[in-house]
Amino acid sequence: MQRCLARFACYGVHTHIFPGQSSMTVISLENYTQTFGARTLFRNVSARFEWPSNRSPGIIGLMGLSGSGKTSLLREIVNSRYGVATPALTVSPGDAVIGIVPQSPILFHNMDIISNSRMFGIMGRYRSRFDEHLFEQLKKVLRLNTLLSEKRTASKLSGGEMQRIMLLRTLSIRPDILLLDEPASGLDASVRDAFLIDLHEIVERLGVATLYVGHHWDEISFVSSKIAYLMAHVADGFGLTVSSISLLPRNQFENEPPTIDAFHAVYGPGCSIWPATQAGSEYQLVTSKEFSKPDLVACFPGSRIGPLRFLRRDAYRLALPEVTNSQLDSDRQNAWIYRHGSFVVRTHIDLTPIAEAVARGSTEAQYEQDKGYAQWN
Repeated sequence: MQRCLARFACYGVHTHIFPGQSSMTVISLENYTQTFGARTLFRNVSARFEWPSNRSPGIIGLMGLSGSGKTSLLREIVNSRYGVATPALTVSPGDAVIGIVPQSPILFHNMDIISNSRMFGIMGRYRSRFDEHLFEQLKKVLRLNTLLSEKRTASKLSGGEMQRIMLLRTLSIRPDILLLDEPASGLDASVRDAFLIDLHEIVERLGVATLYVGHHWDEISFVSSKIAYLMAHVADGFGLTVSSISLLPRNQFENEPPTIDAFHAVYGPGCSIWPATQAGSEYQLVTSKEFSKPDLVACFPGSRIGPLRFLRRDAYRLALPEVTNSQLDSDRQNAWIYRHGSFVVRTHIDLTPIAEAVARGSTEAQYEQDKGYAQWN
């Protein structure tokens, strides 16, 4: 995906359409707890999202397992500003205007397209914030001039067109904070790429502090400078509970995923996982079948080395070539080591003992043809 950073210049839009905030924009959680019925979504979570005012604030990507509370967090941020305030979740400046683009576009199907896009210009709360000049410039940047000239209702729009209308409407009031909840989830790949390019440029040029929820690493890594990851676990039998939030620069998150789930988010579900032990400064894989849940786990990226056979025990999985005495490629021998789900180090691990153990049959694995992997007894 290529960024067209000159798009604003191409359309004659100034690099600073409106002044940035006079102070740093901050969303702060201090021992934040949120419950929904019998389920605790967040338990004593502390985190601080910061966007500096002295330069383009940038986009913070928000990731986590499905059901971990990403959308709920966005809603609570809005609620803390416009609804019931809580000292555990604060927004600064206190009078910050928050714009949100939800997963499902909110458009009024009894109104035509232009009326939907200009709706904030007639609403009492936002009428004074509506910027006619900015609206006209955003129409060009988002390539909406032709669409907005048509006499169609919102029900006739495609998913990509709806998302662009939502973004235009939200940005037309010059929000201080922009919350985006998987805005590209329903878009085809070609439409999504163009949408993300436009979004990235607009946010950078306008200086809007943005929190972007997404599931796909290629999407999140393209638009975000930092990654916030919800560290969740199953608690009390009522689904996932977030106990902390990891916030890392994009490159560090990619090189040192904070959890195994985050590792999967970046490198895909095809990675191999295997129990490991540590002797001094050396890490080794466990070759015996006689182990309980280990203290350390090694994660290896997926490999394109041809047909594989798989060993598996509980949640641990290792992919080996069908010819068991051959070496795996060098990339696969560089493992991420985790302790209790948290990243410890990335290091080289010799996989020869595992391959030899499989060749000798000492792992006592039985290959199950119908499942396509070997299941340990």
